[in-house]
Amino acid sequence: MEKRDILLLGATGFTGRLILKYLSSHPTRAQSDGAFTLGLAGRNAKKLRQVAAEVGIGEVPIHELDIQNEEQVRTLFTGYRVVITSVGPFWHYGKVVAKVCAELGIHYIDITGEPHFIHHLIEQYDFLATKTGSILIPASGFDSVPSDLSAFYGVSALRRICGAEVPVRKSTTAFVIRGQNLSGGTAATMLDIFSGGVPEWVRKRLTNPWLLSPMIGSVPSPKFVYHLPYTGILGFFYPMSPVNGAVVRRTWGLYQLDAQDSTATTAETPYGPRFEYEEFLECGNYLVAVLGNVAIGLFFGLMALSATFRWFVRQFLLYKPGSGPDERKFEKGWLRLTNVTSSDEDKPRAVKTVIRGKGEPGYFLTSVMVGEVALALLPANHERLTALAKKGGVLTPASALGQELVDRLEGSGRFEFDEEQPKMDKVMFAPHERYAKEGVKESESCLIA
Repeated sequence: MEKRDILLLGATGFTGRLILKYLSSHPTRAQSDGAFTLGLAGRNAKKLRQVAAEVGIGEVPIHELDIQNEEQVRTLFTGYRVVITSVGPFWHYGKVVAKVCAELGIHYIDITGEPHFIHHLIEQYDFLATKTGSILIPASGFDSVPSDLSAFYGVSALRRICGAEVPVRKSTTAFVIRGQNLSGGTAATMLDIFSGGVPEWVRKRLTNPWLLSPMIGSVPSPKFVYHLPYTGILGFFYPMSPVNGAVVRRTWGLYQLDAQDSTATTAETPYGPRFEYEEFLECGNYLVAVLGNVAIGLFFGLMALSATFRWFVRQFLLYKPGSGPDERKFEKGWLRLTNVTSSDEDKPRAVKTVIRGKGEPGYFLTSVMVGEVALALLPANHERLTALAKKGGVLTPASALGQELVDRLEGSGRFEFDEEQPKMDKVMFAPHERYAKEGVKESESCLIA
């Protein structure tokens, strides 16, 4: 039986529906050499048919499926190459899906922001996936593609401009997010953790910043006010930074471990043994930064300690799972990540990069990111995968796709990746002579602190 390309689980949910809309309208569907096939699966076939009709995707296979029933899942998945699941919390609803994908050599993608679930995948299926050729890429949405690519792109820019072998010391990202809405699925995950839906022994693991990395490195100390190096940008704690940071550190650890593997013939270039990553929410001044940290600390303290507060949040502040904001307002949203990545040298050199996303980040841009990750895993794109991805395993967006994902997101028209000349004090732009001869613009040259 001829396999179909992509199976989407959870298309009746709000985010799943957006992923379906993005894939159904993707330009490659109209190209004879790039067309891909889709299928939908979920608990209610009637609702799936309604969604398919509303989206206007045309005739696609629709499967009624209990994703907790391993026999059903196994039977269905044998007919597909890539599985996308948007059904969370993934700690409860993703384990069987990932298990079957790893066993059958099928590629797996999700939008989880649950590091404890990703750790479960690593423990249970990473080695198996390297034997079957399955590529599992959790956290392929707003959590944590922007962060992972911000560090990856910053490191790439530093080496492209300052030299391919320069070791990296620190990568810092400042987020500006506008028009984002906390999804019902993310809310359900957060409430699940604080309400005891995740075992205590699992929750205790979440304090480990190296939970997902195969190697241990260094982590910047927490700060009350964050500062983007070589700039005047200030900020405060970003609540998703523990999740995003864990994913970035897994990328670092995978690259670093692969570089030390004596049997590796095509090792990825590691970031450097002393690499550190941190991120924060950008704000205008110290007062806002302090107040932002106080407000976040108070919110999560109440979430952890007060069942009444959790009930209030569930009832009045958050979208219910499967629901979401008015799609007509999506175009008003946007995302900007400003990153400074510096070298590990006596006189550090640094570059500033900026990633811009056009559209509401939490839902809409997630559908773009997930869709492009899925398309990148189809057989026609195999040669453009990283060496790590060609081995299989539980990977990250950057470690599996690298520059291919950057190119795809740029090609979507929704993302821009730039290297900029920042406005700095006591920093001199000094392009090396050999870069000047190659036509590198001054705005792309290294910063010498």
